[in-house]
Amino acid sequence: MKKILIITLILLSSSLVFADTPPEPLKIAIKNKIYPIGWSKKGSFAYLFMYNIGGACGFCPRYDFVIQSMVTDKKLVTKTIEAFSEKTKDNIKTVEEIWEKNQVEFKKYLKKFGIVSQKRYVTGGNSFKYKGRSYYLRFDSYTEKFKYKPFEAPEAVPPATIEMLASGKLVIEGAIGQKAIYKYKRKGNSTILNMNPIGFIQSPFEDRIAVFLKFEYLDSDGSPDEGLMFIGAHLKVRFN
Repeated sequence: MKKILIITLILLSSSLVFADTPPEPLKIAIKNKIYPIGWSKKGSFAYLFMYNIGGACGFCPRYDFVIQSMVTDKKLVTKTIEAFSEKTKDNIKTVEEIWEKNQVEFKKYLKKFGIVSQKRYVTGGNSFKYKGRSYYLRFDSYTEKFKYKPFEAPEAVPPATIEMLASGKLVIEGAIGQKAIYKYKRKGNSTILNMNPIGFIQSPFEDRIAVFLKFEYLDSDGSPDEGLMFIGAHLKVRFN
């Protein structure tokens, strides 16, 4: 029997006013952080995504301000902000400093795409109920063995044979049927090992969610790392 997870409702307020402080990060099972900003009535979701990169500070944080359509999954705006400058040797900036310094530009993009700043949002896991109906998120995967050699490995190191993700699809199913909302096919020298959904955030304006799709891959030195994709899904249409 599939376990139904409790949907988390964060009770604050929705407002057209841009917040002076950054939103709270979502509590989900990833090492990076997602700061949800808001949704538009046309299905676009705005968020701040923090992840670490190598650099002078070891693992320097980097922030992406993103507005993404959860109808087409296309990113409408992506602004990358470094929290550390090797040129000026600035100290690592906090998310509060990033927010304050860039809020004029953030406001411009939020207004352009009709984003309503949210402090009330619904999140949940891979099994959930919505308007009396049960839903379940899963990723159907197919793996194969591929030759792999770390980019940073010496020439004398021979390639290893590693099982990686060859293809797969993200599926949402429920009492009204099921549908694939994202399909993956390995291209080039992709080092993605696996993909798994880890939950969602819901639009306050329509029956739509943004699914968090976590993927694990091998970094340039051969060490495992993880990333995150956002995939949109309507909860009432195009089910088979």
